[in-house]
Formats: sequence, C-alpha cells, structure tokens
Amino acid sequence: MKDERDDKLAFVYTEAEKEQDEANAEIMAALSHPLRLRMTRELVRCGPRNVKSFVEQINVSQPAVSQHLSRLRVAGVTKQRKEGTRVIYTVDNPAIEQLIEIFYPGTLAERDELIKNGEYGKE
Repeated sequence: MKDERDDKLAFVYTEAEKEQDEANAEIMAALSHPLRLRMTRELVRCGPRNVKSFVEQINVSQPAVSQHLSRLRVAGVTKQRKEGTRVIYTVDNPAIEQLIEIFYPGTLAERDELIKNGEYGKE
C-alpha cells in the first residue's frame, strides 16, 4: 500500500529547473576557489578591472589571473569587454552581487561609498 505522504514529497523537476540548477552549480563551482571568490568580491566592490590590475593587487602571475577570470566568465559570474588592447572584467549580475554580500557583509555599502566618492571603477 502506497503511503499518502509519498505524493506530498514528490516534486516535478522541469527541464528549465534542471538547466537553472546546472547553471547555479557551475557558478558555485567557479566561486569555490578562494582566489576567484576574492576577485569576484573586488569586482563587485571596486568595479571593472583588467588583468593587470589584479596581477598588481593580488601578486599572482598574469597567466594564473587570466585563467581564473576565464573560469569566472565561462561560468557566467563575470562579463568581459574590450577597450583597445585591454580586456575589462565586470560583474553585471544582481544575484552574484547578493551572493557576495552574503559572504562578505558590507561589500555593497563599500561599493556605494566608492561610487559616492567618485572612486568606483578606478584602477
């Protein structure tokens, strides 16, 4: 005899939900490295950055920084745009910003202060 509770525990798993779960898991996997998490926080807090500014800020080789930023971009955490010969990385996703705020309370307030003082986005 089937237990009535089994029907209440069952759920429908749509293809769209599966795709969203996979995308979210990819984001979480990309953020699971401490350096990528730090880089993402800095992009949220300070604004757009290029590879060189990360190399100078965190004292990691340019190839390593580029690989980490590529991983974040492929996962959908960051976006990139070209400005001449430079590639600029940004976080343009409110969900990522909220996630960083959960991990690092006060990050968005710091960003707002930088914006207010005209320092946001300055490398």
